[in-house]
Amino acid sequence: RHPDARVVMLGTGDPSLEQRIQSAEGSFSDNLRGVVGFDVALSHRIFAGCDILLMPSTFEPCGLNQMVAMRYGTVPVVHRVGGLKETVEDYNQRSGTGTGWTFSPCTPDRLLETLSVALSVHARKEEWQALAGRCMAEDHSWRQAASQYDALARWTMES
Repeated sequence: RHPDARVVMLGTGDPSLEQRIQSAEGSFSDNLRGVVGFDVALSHRIFAGCDILLMPSTFEPCGLNQMVAMRYGTVPVVHRVGGLKETVEDYNQRSGTGTGWTFSPCTPDRLLETLSVALSVHARKEEWQALAGRCMAEDHSWRQAASQYDALARWTMES
């Protein structure tokens, strides 16, 4: 439990979950804001103002949100699935590498366990700032993808 934590939720999905989020917002109005819908401009403002992006998607073929959030220095905590597992490198405290955390299976217990680890690192400000800096330095651009594709194509033609 973190009494100073603020949670902002944006998106659509299971209607019963949407209703529960809106209901919880009334009970936790100082700490929870739930917006049901799709709003790109609002999502960018949320990413820019958050420390952590929690993305427990059960299916995510690509996952753009975590890449956009990282550009803002928002550290992702994501379910290890699809494009999420390909773009978020688990943080390693010993080596000082990684860009966030992944968890699996996608259960409330694993999510909370992983979020707890992230929050413990968040409490160490210098360590957290270095982690957020690595997130902002990630290159998920088409230029990077094209360069990798070009190298693979050249290697194939040389073989």
